[in-house]
Amino acid sequence: MEDFPSPDVRIGDAERAEAVRLLGEHLSAGRLGAEDYGDRAARASSAVTRGDIARLFVDLPEPRPEFLRPPPRPRHDLEPRRHAGALDLPTVATIAVCWVAGLAIAFVVRNPLVLLLPLVVTLVLRPRR
Repeated sequence: MEDFPSPDVRIGDAERAEAVRLLGEHLSAGRLGAEDYGDRAARASSAVTRGDIARLFVDLPEPRPEFLRPPPRPRHDLEPRRHAGALDLPTVATIAVCWVAGLAIAFVVRNPLVLLLPLVVTLVLRPRR
């Protein structure tokens, strides 16, 4: 799949017909006058490359020929990016609660080994690289 439609790629009858049809839509919407439409439709009918068609639509809004549109971005590009090593809020809250509870229990039972529990929770929930 191409990253961007190259203007030098040759087109066929289907692409020329689509361009003429869309120019007709712009004529119907009042964006093109009859003379301008006739000129652009003639140029579209004799177009050889994508660039020839692209020049006909440069000053027009959508609709444009499908083959002139860049391909849709992959879904993973639309998801928010997280920094490497970043933790989400529920994970941070869980670690904090474990440490507070561990400190309280260690103080009550007077045994610092209880602090191994929040340490283990922190190591299990830490970000992976």
